[in-house]
Amino acid sequence: MKLVFYLLALLTFISCGQTEKRKEKYKVDLKAQELNNRGVKLALTLNEDSILKAISMLDQATKIQPDYYLAHWNKFIYQNQLGLTKDALTTLKDLEKLTPENPDWKVELGIFMEVNGDSLKAREKYVEADRLYKSILDTLTSKTEPYQMILTNRAVNLKLLGYENEGDKILKEISSKQADTTLKELFECFVTMTRKELIENFKQRNGKYPNL
Repeated sequence: MKLVFYLLALLTFISCGQTEKRKEKYKVDLKAQELNNRGVKLALTLNEDSILKAISMLDQATKIQPDYYLAHWNKFIYQNQLGLTKDALTTLKDLEKLTPENPDWKVELGIFMEVNGDSLKAREKYVEADRLYKSILDTLTSKTEPYQMILTNRAVNLKLLGYENEGDKILKEISSKQADTTLKELFECFVTMTRKELIENFKQRNGKYPNL
């Protein structure tokens, strides 16, 4: 099921773009950027030792520039890929701190915590996310693309909170307004997914989350 990938794709890239726009004077340190780029290139070999070296480079990059969003994200991906779950969780929390107003990171962190056995803290993150989603939606016009994307993500989060009927109702309404038949079918398929299936899809998206 590729739909989940679309639904929360803005977790990373759109969120990153919005953060950069807010920081008009934000600039990436050239040394940090070089380390990030070298690390990513090295990790493409898919060799474990190379990925560990890549993580080390990304550590250096984020020490040089603690607010270097992309380097933190890349580090999280590689740590998670190697099963370095505690390190990955720390990096994920760093990402959350960089954009505390972004509800999508709360959802991502909640899923990570839940998969690793901390359901109570996970639910706290889902609750925080829902509060932020509602706050953001109140500032947007309902016919805009950002509104629809954020509303979709809120519906996903509602399902994670256990409010599946409410979440599915929102998704059905969004689906009914889709002109693209393929996208419409994907939304309808997504509505049928259980909460458990949602979690499994997130795990597949980021790779298997190993136990702490």
